[in-house]
Amino acid sequence: MMLLNGRLGQSENFLVSHEDHAADMAEFFDMLRPQKGGRMPRYRYIKMTPEEISEALQQTGLSVGQFSRLIGARYNGPSDSTVQKWLDGKQDAPTYLPALFALLAMPGGLETAREAAERYIEEGDT
Repeated sequence: MMLLNGRLGQSENFLVSHEDHAADMAEFFDMLRPQKGGRMPRYRYIKMTPEEISEALQQTGLSVGQFSRLIGARYNGPSDSTVQKWLDGKQDAPTYLPALFALLAMPGGLETAREAAERYIEEGDT
């Protein structure tokens, strides 16, 4: 199993083995548990930078168009693309991207995601 190690864009690869960070995983899942009174703790999510998204796309080997199709984001060519807006810093990227890129980088992750996405894509005019 793989997980994110810190922020993307650092000199190290952003994916590391689960065995090396089992304690970090346990701590991560502990923070998702409700606190006293059943309330969930509040967190501020740091969004990926355009550079981090670019690096992650390179690591997955996906183009902007391919990634757009995979996640169902708007893509009407390079100049009219939601993902390109993230890369240009014109629009904030969603907070789920680090987890998504980590899942895509797992063995078989990209193929599984493509198969799942294809089941929900129809050809035709929109």
